[in-house]
Amino acid sequence: SAFMMVNTSGRFSGQKAQLLMPQLKENDTHCLIFQYYVAGQREGANPGQLNVYVKENNSPQGIPVWNASGPAYPTWRQVELAVSTFWPNFYQIAFEVVSTGQRGLLAIKDITLQGHQCMSTPHFLHIKGVEVNARQTATFQCTVNGRPQDSHNLWLQGIGGRQTPMRETKPVNSRRYIAVFDVENTTKEDSGRYRCIVHSDKGVGVSSYADLTVKRQE
Repeated sequence: SAFMMVNTSGRFSGQKAQLLMPQLKENDTHCLIFQYYVAGQREGANPGQLNVYVKENNSPQGIPVWNASGPAYPTWRQVELAVSTFWPNFYQIAFEVVSTGQRGLLAIKDITLQGHQCMSTPHFLHIKGVEVNARQTATFQCTVNGRPQDSHNLWLQGIGGRQTPMRETKPVNSRRYIAVFDVENTTKEDSGRYRCIVHSDKGVGVSSYADLTVKRQE
């Protein structure tokens, strides 16, 4: 498994280091797990931020799907990444450390691709593209494998940076539900690729992308 360790001592605030994983292609949900560690020179130090990106096909890197920052804690913590892609798409995971200028260590180890779905993090099944006229509301629906839980945080993430909280859930059956997101007052600039994100106590689930097309009003 891959390993990454970044010593932030002597680094300027904003300096970055990245670890790129090989491209993965599978018509299903991958579960990738890793452990991370943050240590500071003194108690309460914040040596840097750890970001995780999921890049689909040859799209831009976009914005992180998961991050960790704040005071250092000298224990290893495990995170699950439930990444849903469907043929013929592929994806690549990038780990990034951004230094704050304070001394410390940030490390990642035991990056492992599981042969099964994540045990504690829900995953997505479907997301469809949406087409609307300018100034209309674009409603995305993502099918989630699992049951709604108060501890789960869901939102819609645009590759350009726009993020939208979940409006409601609709049950499908005892094991699945639909999460509904509204992109309100759309403009031509909102056109692009969007995906669903869910954060659990143990990790993050990431859907594939779907296109939003905003047409000019005649």
